[in-house]
Amino acid sequence: MDSGSDLEAFIKHQLNKEDAEAEDAEEEDKSEKLHSYIIDETDELKGVCIKRCAIYNQSANGYHLSWSGESDTRAHVGELVGVKRDDGDGRFQVGVIRWIKSSVGNAIEFGVELFQGEMTPIIISRKKLLQNTADSWRGFLHRTSQNAETLFAPLFYAGNDDQIFIRVGTEERPVVLGRALESSASFVQFQFDTQSPPEEAQKSPQQPGIADRVEDALDFEGIWNDIK
Repeated sequence: MDSGSDLEAFIKHQLNKEDAEAEDAEEEDKSEKLHSYIIDETDELKGVCIKRCAIYNQSANGYHLSWSGESDTRAHVGELVGVKRDDGDGRFQVGVIRWIKSSVGNAIEFGVELFQGEMTPIIISRKKLLQNTADSWRGFLHRTSQNAETLFAPLFYAGNDDQIFIRVGTEERPVVLGRALESSASFVQFQFDTQSPPEEAQKSPQQPGIADRVEDALDFEGIWNDIK
């Protein structure tokens, strides 16, 4: 399996703005429900399956969910998922499965922790994307309410002190990856530095592992609304 296939399939779905519907959407169910996108271990959009889940409990930080009828689920602890409530505003929230347990019959319960703030789908590459798009993957740029930013990348794609390029829409900037804050079978969350201009880098002591810093201020406000 491609090491970044899970993350790739989900974010490709987000970027293409697919409005997938559950196969059982026409079945009447009076319980409170939401759409849960569980990442399959296949590539392309075929790797994204849809589950209509009952809400057992919820808070501002996440959900305690359940679905039944399938004993062979591909969901795993550490998987990224997107959730959208039937009675919500139509936007996806991105979260991670923290625990899974079997319940009565074929039911499966699981907990999803939501990432607070903005999760913007991006394209990342080891080379300048405007010159070469062959070596590109998909990831997330996470911005908190305090404007702190971290980067979500596929597992094994990059490591500490690596220089990569990120693009949102047509805007591109180079960054240097810092410490890994969290890793799972689905993703790695990195701190990162946005590079500053080479002339400024020459005026100040060079930080180890960071060269030719190029500064670029991007405004990511409103991009979260584009995730459908």
